[in-house]
Amino acid sequence: MIRQTWAAGHSNVYFIVGDTGCRVPLADRHPGHCYEERVGTKGESQLAIKHRKSRSLRHQAEELQMEHALSKEQAKSSDLILVPMVDVYIGLPRKLKEAYRWALNHTNASWFVKTDDDSMVRVGNLEKMLSLYTPRWHVLGRLARDWAVIREGKNAEHHYSPETYPVFPVGAAGHVVSRDIGELIVSADLFEYQGEDTSIGIWLQTSDVRFNVTWVDCRTNFLADKQCVPQDAVMIGHDVTVHEMNACFSEWEGKKILKLKFSPALGDQLFQWASLQGIAHSTGMAPCTAGGKSLKRTIGRETGLPHGCPTLEYLIVNEPGFAKHEPFVTGDHHTEIRSTSRTGYLQSFRYFSNISSIIRETLTPSSRDVQNAAIKEISNYLGTVTVGIYVESKVPDHLGFPGVQYFNASMNYFRSKYLKPVFLLGSNDINWCSQQSIFMAADVKFVHEYSDPLEAFSLAVLSYCDHMILSVGSLGWWSAWLGAYGKGGDVIYNDDEFILTHEANQGQIVKDDYYPKEWKGMLSNGTWA
Repeated sequence: MIRQTWAAGHSNVYFIVGDTGCRVPLADRHPGHCYEERVGTKGESQLAIKHRKSRSLRHQAEELQMEHALSKEQAKSSDLILVPMVDVYIGLPRKLKEAYRWALNHTNASWFVKTDDDSMVRVGNLEKMLSLYTPRWHVLGRLARDWAVIREGKNAEHHYSPETYPVFPVGAAGHVVSRDIGELIVSADLFEYQGEDTSIGIWLQTSDVRFNVTWVDCRTNFLADKQCVPQDAVMIGHDVTVHEMNACFSEWEGKKILKLKFSPALGDQLFQWASLQGIAHSTGMAPCTAGGKSLKRTIGRETGLPHGCPTLEYLIVNEPGFAKHEPFVTGDHHTEIRSTSRTGYLQSFRYFSNISSIIRETLTPSSRDVQNAAIKEISNYLGTVTVGIYVESKVPDHLGFPGVQYFNASMNYFRSKYLKPVFLLGSNDINWCSQQSIFMAADVKFVHEYSDPLEAFSLAVLSYCDHMILSVGSLGWWSAWLGAYGKGGDVIYNDDEFILTHEANQGQIVKDDYYPKEWKGMLSNGTWA
């Protein structure tokens, strides 16, 4: 995506990647490092040891494949630079040195610009800004002054004793150094501290040229909140997804904008997130959003769409029904597409069926920590058929919660089809579920929450299940669509979920627009629809 967007037409953009991957699986390694956090833990079951070894062998094979793919890519792409190191988070200071070393040996550039692959650069603006400065002992970036040294967590610093850092350019916003700074850092080859950004500050503060360095704070041009609208922005980061990058670049190129404000509930936000992208893709528009905090926390990043929309005169388009597909996606029947503000829930898979694979690939359900925990949870059932169940305990009066017969019949369907399946039950109220007799069976296992929002861990675990049983609500729908449905499993849904006679649902529901045809409908009384 970088090649197709902000780097297009610029021959001075290079991708720096470590030539060796970490052989330790993410689920087993110490965060940010490349060593096992748990090896032969006392009391670990033989089955757990077996699973860990199996996971390690699979991961090593995947890393070898990745290294081979990178070598092939480097052979055909001159902008991919492989440097000699294991590519993990703690290695960022080493990667920075290797990047500077390569640039010194292979270019005559006066300035070295570092940005992350989840950020964007307006190269033209950058070149104009740098023309104002003499490339001599300069560091430009979003400067941090007197920041406290972090002693705990992922960014803990254990080797720098002062309580505050010297001035440094915040890594998430990118930085620029003059060539002589790069030469100094490479030749001195000083101790590598926790982060590449803090390391720059420490290296220069302890160097003989520290009084010669000019630090330029460019926080008005180096943005850390992903606002792609400002025309004078130079660096825009971070945690920018491929969709945000594409949308921002499209906006810069003058495309029409598709705007939507997220609803509060997580399940609703997932539908709006996917549908907005599908509509934008089919119309060639650039999407942008407002809100979406639950979605951000759940998938561990922003919404995959630019947050914040430019001030324009938008065509206001209201949805025809919250679970109903409207083919005229711009709201009028004219051939000319105008910048549009959509309203509503957009709860139909038909809005994003044209980009289903992209949505599944992009929507990693949860942050890395929660995802790793979900992988560990599901690995307890390797070799066993897993059936996910998501239960909403508090249901509004326009929706119908299924009866005991529904759960009994749907679970028996899988019990008769597979040998000893396991049912993994997630809910917004596990305590309530544990008190229901239907869920007290020995083959029902509860997915206990620990994350914020509460649904995040359930969504992650259930999306790894082989099959799915739905009750009520869009979060269960998404667990099924991301997981069982995507890999050809069975999905049973509550055909009485929408009370069609209720005034809130009248004219709002088309079941074929909400449930994919491959899913199996069952009535609340336990009979097939």
